[in-house]
Amino acid sequence: MAKGRKFIAPGGWFYMIYPESWNEFEDMEGTFLFYDPDKWDGNFRISAYKKE
Repeated sequence: MAKGRKFIAPGGWFYMIYPESWNEFEDMEGTFLFYDPDKWDGNFRISAYKKE
């Protein structure tokens, strides 16, 4: 398994591994932001939708 932190989406329908040095928080409902708090050289934002 890849080294890093594991983000599990609400409801557990997907997950992803992101670098240990990054932080994560819910930016808006259903939208999550991942970033490096030391370098601030970019970020990754994901809004995932599951078809009912």
